[in-house]
Amino acid sequence: MVTDTFFSREPVTVASDFVGRKEAIEWVAAKLGARHPQNINIVGEPKIGKSSLLRYIVNQRVGAVPLVKMVYVWLDLLTLPVCDSEQFWPFLLRQLQTAVSQANISLPELDGDLPPQNQIADLLDTLQQKERPLRLILVIDAFERLSPELSEKDLDWLRSLTTAHSDWLAFVIGSPKPLNQLLAQWEQSMIGSLFSEQFKDYYLVLLSDDESIAFCRQASEAFAGGSLSRQDLDFLLAEAGPHPALLKMACEYLLQAQAGASRHPYEDAAADLRLDSGVQSLCNRLWLARSPEEQAMLFALAQGQETGNRQLLVRKLGLAVERNGRLQLFSRVFADFVRQQAT
Repeated sequence: MVTDTFFSREPVTVASDFVGRKEAIEWVAAKLGARHPQNINIVGEPKIGKSSLLRYIVNQRVGAVPLVKMVYVWLDLLTLPVCDSEQFWPFLLRQLQTAVSQANISLPELDGDLPPQNQIADLLDTLQQKERPLRLILVIDAFERLSPELSEKDLDWLRSLTTAHSDWLAFVIGSPKPLNQLLAQWEQSMIGSLFSEQFKDYYLVLLSDDESIAFCRQASEAFAGGSLSRQDLDFLLAEAGPHPALLKMACEYLLQAQAGASRHPYEDAAADLRLDSGVQSLCNRLWLARSPEEQAMLFALAQGQETGNRQLLVRKLGLAVERNGRLQLFSRVFADFVRQQAT
């Protein structure tokens, strides 16, 4: 029986449930803790852990600078029913005011008759003048929801925030693509290129082997009476691979099979994993997000054939791993799904 929140399929909100990502956390801390904080885009495939990492950055104040008042502003764009200009700017203003107030900073009076963009600008100008030293980190999850709705004027407003206050304000956003691809509609616009060029991309891919094992160990601790042997770990890493969402579901099914005294726990867990609608949905999203050329590479790997562009598959997409000197898809579950796409 599950005893805590670890097996939730929602993004991790409890720090003790967060496992791994040491390299990513150190990279973010270095960028946000620099003399002038840098804007960051956490790029990753569906359910790879972008939202969990962003929440961890806010909750653990990653990149905090000693003797500097740090204000982290959390904006989850998935909470907005419609993510357009009319919804986004008031939302940003509310979240900014809330975070500033929680940091025990007195809020200045703002002219409510002004558009929210102007109120945000006035608030930031006041903070810059009265609160020193101060660093403001705006953390935005699911930025891809906003980018299709941006007008050129909206984009210019965002760009102005990153330039006018670059010595003490930074954005950390999460999205499935680099900004220059998300803002493709502005590829001929000077504003679009100026905005995207201010961001450093970090590709969040699969867990390392050590992180995957630690993840499985924590899953067993979260399951009453559960334990995992070396053979169990080998099964989980082969079946689900080092993808955190798939690995969490595989751990739960295996631990349930073991707790139920199944005579064939591996076979039962593998079958349950493939029948899970969440697993099917995730595999489908990973597949549909790929171009025809990328799908051809994935299908070749699923067939046991060699394919090129390891940098893309391993370091950017995180859909392949190297095992025993060979490149292969990251999990048997995903490989089975890819093979089915040819039928």
